[in-house]
Amino acid sequence: MEIEYLPLKDRNLYGCFEHAYISVLNTYIGEYRLINKKSFNIQLCQQSFNNFNRDILQIQDKILQIALEYYGYGFKVNQLNNEENEELIKKELLEGNICIINLDLFWDSFREDYYKKKHTDYHARVVTGETEENYILYSWDDKYLLHKEDLKQGCLEVITLERFEVEKDIVKEELIKELIQDMYQFYCTDFIKLFIIIKQGCNDFNLYKEIREQKNLLGVAFFLNCRTLAKSRERVRDYILYLLSKEKEHVLNKMEIKLKEVLDLLKEVADKWWFVSNILIKEAQAFERDSSHVNKDINKRIELLVQDIEQIEYKLYNCIDTIRNGF
Repeated sequence: MEIEYLPLKDRNLYGCFEHAYISVLNTYIGEYRLINKKSFNIQLCQQSFNNFNRDILQIQDKILQIALEYYGYGFKVNQLNNEENEELIKKELLEGNICIINLDLFWDSFREDYYKKKHTDYHARVVTGETEENYILYSWDDKYLLHKEDLKQGCLEVITLERFEVEKDIVKEELIKELIQDMYQFYCTDFIKLFIIIKQGCNDFNLYKEIREQKNLLGVAFFLNCRTLAKSRERVRDYILYLLSKEKEHVLNKMEIKLKEVLDLLKEVADKWWFVSNILIKEAQAFERDSSHVNKDINKRIELLVQDIEQIEYKLYNCIDTIRNGF
């Protein structure tokens, strides 16, 4: 028995649980892009990684709230014992429902680097069916089989789907105004503070020392922050494109024409943030191959790129301010 599942192919824009939620929406209703409604909202959070405290930028996207309000889909987290988790999964599959689980990778044979070696939680897997001995799982868009006993031992939570009547209508003009206000508010209250952190990060950090301490690039705060800003801008751009695609025969008004400029700036700044992230990835790969590798110009190169990005971000702010004043 297997339920059809249509996972997103893009792994860059969303975390593993976000990807699972959105892919479930994509599977059941063929639409998910309203999920990006709050993707411009970024906050500074403190996070511990390998016993180091670090300041991390996180997108406060309110995905679950938006899924419920606009699509009528709720995701209920069930924390039960091993037997009850498996019983719930079987029940949901029999009723034709996909499940999302939080799986300890110690029990995940798909991850040979963790399997029966190292415990780690908060990793989303999607369960779409079962065979006699295995469950059919997805890690992102990779499909694989996991032995039933491994899933039973490693499943920490089962997230089930709940369907409700949709409460909100999609009114394009109102959503555009709300987005412009959110973006304007971000630039007025948080942008300068967050950009100071970014600039300090590119001036002060020692990439190779941090990779050595954190074991891999995913432990380096500056890299994660650059990637978060790239995701945020790209997701907002996708959201605007979605809104503008409504009423395809509609003639764009002045505000919507100005939004085209916002789209261009969002693409330019997202591409720049991804470019910085990719430079760091290449340096990390070179360092992994040869621990004596050091690029002495890396900080200066990134510093110049960040200066360029800051100018584009200010252009984006001015464009947003112009649109807001035209309401």
